[in-house]
Amino acid sequence: MLYEIAQRAPQYGDELMTLAEQLKQKGRMEEIQQGMQTGERKTSRKIARVMLKKGIPMADIIETTDVSAEEIPSLQH
Repeated sequence: MLYEIAQRAPQYGDELMTLAEQLKQKGRMEEIQQGMQTGERKTSRKIARVMLKKGIPMADIIETTDVSAEEIPSLQH
């Protein structure tokens, strides 16, 4: 869409394409951030699972890993 506008109004082409690149970069950064959050969540759940196996109290697991009390039962396999 920005490309089409830039073609119709060439005097604004550079600014519009710069804006398009900025938006694209922002999208990439958001994807990276989402991926990191997903990885952190998986790691927290893995740590909570190990703590459960070692018999660590549920309150300590929740405090340490930020895994919710509702999630704990699903980790007990």
